[in-house]
Order: sequence, then C-alpha cells, then structure tokens
Amino acid sequence: IAISAIFYGFALGSPFWGWLSDRYQCRVPFMLLGTSVAALSSVLLIFIVVQSAWALSLQCFIFGFFISAFVLSFSMVREVNFIIFAASSVGFMNMFNSLTSAFIDPMIGKLLDLFSTGGCYKAGHVCAMDFRMAMLVIPVTLVVALLLLIFCVNETHCQQVES
Repeated sequence: IAISAIFYGFALGSPFWGWLSDRYQCRVPFMLLGTSVAALSSVLLIFIVVQSAWALSLQCFIFGFFISAFVLSFSMVREVNFIIFAASSVGFMNMFNSLTSAFIDPMIGKLLDLFSTGGCYKAGHVCAMDFRMAMLVIPVTLVVALLLLIFCVNETHCQQVES
C-alpha cells in the first residue's frame, strides 16, 4: 500500500507541476525544486526506518509528488525543437527515459550483489544495509540530474522555438 502512494503522488504532482510552470512561465526552477526534494526524500526513504504504515505512505507520496516534476522535461524538449520535430523529439525523450530506467534496475541488482557479504544470516542472504547501499543509486542519479539541470539546461520560458 505504501509503495502505491508513490504513484498517487506522481498522479497528483504531474499536472500540478505542468500548471505551475505554465503559470509562472518557467520550468527549470520547478524541476530543480522537484528533483532536490525527491533526492532528499529518497535518502530519507532509504535510511530512516519508519514504524508507521501511514508515515511510510506519506514519505512515498512526497517522493512521487516531487519526482513527477521531471515531466516538465517533455515540454522543454518540445519547446527547444522546431514544431515539425515535436513528435520525434518527445519520442526520443521518452525512449531515453525508458533506457535509463532499464539500466538502473540491473545496476541496483549488481550493487546488491557487490554489497552483500552474506554475513547477516548465512551465505546468500542480504542485510537491510545491503539493500540501503544498493538503493543509493536513486539519490545519486537524482544528484546527477540536478547537476545536469544546473549546468546543461537552459530555461525555455514556455516558448516554442520558431521554425
């Protein structure tokens, strides 16, 4: 139930970030905010042991809500390309998003194998700390995204380039 709160947060956050960025005619600051809070909340999810299902669900919801700010990147990709290339550019962005996700899951598995000492119970078993260390891929990836946002992404001010 708690994990599904990530998707509820995403479902509410996605249109919220779109509306907010259109209202203020900027996308990058909201992407920076969303990615920063998502990185922080992912670290909290990984390292803070929560006893309450309600509190865990709230943490997951917050993560989902703020991570959904990435959907603004689809609008930005469309805006920085000529309108005749809109479908191709958004399709490429979607493919890149899917490929990144396809690499992160096996990376977490490889890190879990690397960190697993087998000393928790018996050989072949992993400790909670092994999982925590492997899951650090998520906040590290978000920090890389923050750096790319800061140094490589220009604000579009919600304006489409002219063809």
